[in-house]
Amino acid sequence: MILRILLTSNNSVTYNCSLFNKRSLKQTANIKHRTMTANIKHRTMIGPKGQGGLDMPDFQIINDALEVVWVRRLSGSNGTTSWSHIPLSCLQPVGGLFLLPCKFVLKLLKVDIPIDFYKEALCAWQKINRSTPNTKKQILNEIVWNNRHVKIDEYSIYYTKWHDAGLNKIEDFFQRNRFG
Repeated sequence: MILRILLTSNNSVTYNCSLFNKRSLKQTANIKHRTMTANIKHRTMIGPKGQGGLDMPDFQIINDALEVVWVRRLSGSNGTTSWSHIPLSCLQPVGGLFLLPCKFVLKLLKVDIPIDFYKEALCAWQKINRSTPNTKKQILNEIVWNNRHVKIDEYSIYYTKWHDAGLNKIEDFFQRNRFG
């Protein structure tokens, strides 16, 4: 996020702050400007005025919240709405909507998501869906598929046939407190 303060010829100050996707923000940061600009640190921009900040809203948090709401709409659609077909077809190799309750990390999934917005929305979702189990019961209730802790060759795993057979949580792989 870049906030540019532009000093105009009559010494008045104008603020230019744009909310785009991450790629657009990087491109904006790399453009050489012909006007006199001053870049402000993110902490200063969102910090309270009493501590020298500008007390502006954190646009990254707002953007993440909007993306999380989109993911929730996707999960509520159950694949029945026309707009959900493309993202769900991208997620099909990792279980489609089943991915959302999993504790995944996007870079560990064996899936190609060609649209940046979908990647960013899933990254925002993984930030809030990131609890770590602390007890034996919580560990046994963890979903195995697409789990960031269960990997083969540095990728999380998803086996459709095993998922369809009802093997989803760690406890499903144990019988009478034994593996097997």
